[in-house]
Amino acid sequence: MIKRIVRKAGELLQWQKNYWLALPANLFSKKRHTVIVLDDIYPLVMSPFRLVEFNYYLSVFPDSIVYTTGTALKYIGETKSLTAIMDLHMLQNPDYAGRVVEFNPSRKLKGSLAYVVFLHNTHRFLPIIEKNAIPFVFTLYPGGGFFMDSKIVNRQLKEIFNSKYFRKVIVTQKITFDYLVTNNLCPAEKIELVYGVVLPVEKLQLAAANKLEFKKNKFTFDLCFVANKYMPLGIDKGYDTFIAIAKKMSDAHDDVKFHIVGSFDASDIDVSGYDNIVFYGPQKTGFFPDFYAKMDIVVSPNVPSALENGAFDGFPTGGCIEAGLMGVALFCSDSMGQNVYFEHKTDIVIIDNNADNIVEFVEYYYNNYSELLTIAKKGQAKIKELFSIEAQLYPRVKVLQEAMQVV
Repeated sequence: MIKRIVRKAGELLQWQKNYWLALPANLFSKKRHTVIVLDDIYPLVMSPFRLVEFNYYLSVFPDSIVYTTGTALKYIGETKSLTAIMDLHMLQNPDYAGRVVEFNPSRKLKGSLAYVVFLHNTHRFLPIIEKNAIPFVFTLYPGGGFFMDSKIVNRQLKEIFNSKYFRKVIVTQKITFDYLVTNNLCPAEKIELVYGVVLPVEKLQLAAANKLEFKKNKFTFDLCFVANKYMPLGIDKGYDTFIAIAKKMSDAHDDVKFHIVGSFDASDIDVSGYDNIVFYGPQKTGFFPDFYAKMDIVVSPNVPSALENGAFDGFPTGGCIEAGLMGVALFCSDSMGQNVYFEHKTDIVIIDNNADNIVEFVEYYYNNYSELLTIAKKGQAKIKELFSIEAQLYPRVKVLQEAMQVV
């Protein structure tokens, strides 16, 4: 009896010890953090650019911390709770224990600098940042509430830029830089252009060594479309165009296959009778190395202003960059003239937003496959240059470091 009581008491003490160790280290601490990252979805693996970028800051700035609300999870159909997602992240990244914390609006934040991504997040967190008197930097990606020629968006931007705690904005597209300056929303000296997006480059390059070639070690010519659905028929991403391409080419070829990754399925557009159109649903980073190893072309016929007037995507999209990094040839539309680094028919194929134009290009490279391989390899080399850790994260860290020096 006594032994059982002693054992139970020991178990209780161990449980209490584990409980207190599991609590965020800063819960009762008055410690001032170097960088405070504020977000609404991290550390979900379905947002790999956040994982890479925020994890990097946690490594570079030892006193940094991420506060996350998880409010965006329900909008993307994520079924796991924020707690479960955070627990998994801690298992995979034990060095960050106690430094990824669920956001509590009543918590007093103390930091040298706050950092946020996307317009909607920055505007939402602005009152918290100002209440806690923290200087801040944010990245203005395409999407995330930002589109051009909108009075509402411009008003939100002005509120952010007029804050006495605003230090600098990072933009990822030249068209964004020009828009802010031309519309007198932000002075050029407070804008840093870091082209592109942060990606898990090392993981994605695994596919390159296993790349399969048409008629050499695979029997199908494979085209893919990678995007999520934000409107009926996915017109903004060009999903309707991709299906039109699939139907046109399927009538002429029995060895061409079409692959769709993202929140689309056969109910969006009727594809009955086409067994060569395959749906995979949304996928995590680990899915793509084997997937892209089999792909020949990724097609991205995006349509600006389709989702909302002034809405646009980055060029190329994140999905295309991932595919290109793994040796897939990029076929991308650029009706807004965003391209400044790639060369048509050398390391990319610039397409129009219509099926006939794209089919013409695809047919040509179907019959001249060696040229397609050359484009894919040169595109891969260009992407490695533009989207390496050095090219993407070093400039961002420099912006944060310099912002902390500004009074």
